[in-house]
Amino acid sequence: MDCTDPTGNSFISKRDIKKTREFHHWVRPTRLQYRYNYDYAHNYYDDVIHYLNSKSQGGHYHVTELPRPQTWAERALRTYTKDWPDTATYEKTKADEELLQKLRFSGKFYAQHSKEFYNRKYRDVLYAYITHW
Repeated sequence: MDCTDPTGNSFISKRDIKKTREFHHWVRPTRLQYRYNYDYAHNYYDDVIHYLNSKSQGGHYHVTELPRPQTWAERALRTYTKDWPDTATYEKTKADEELLQKLRFSGKFYAQHSKEFYNRKYRDVLYAYITHW
């Protein structure tokens, strides 16, 4: 690669040529891991902390409502869904209702068509069996 302009001047300084490349190992910031572990533990012990606080203040918890241990999946789910809305709502639209009607009728048509198809295909066997009785 030519690093000179038409007049012969170099684009690269002598300092850049002498400079060596230094490679450094990237160190993961500890604060990210700390926050992840904190959220994970907080979501695991949150029910127990709430229970103990309520019990010490004369709250509404009863002995039968002790928090149960959570599985790894439950803790992870609580960690990742804590910022989501509490409930997800689904509103039926007119297009959804029309699709359900079409599916309902298409299933009936398929069942009726299949019934007629098998009656025609196996008519001799079916009627021979019935007339034999």
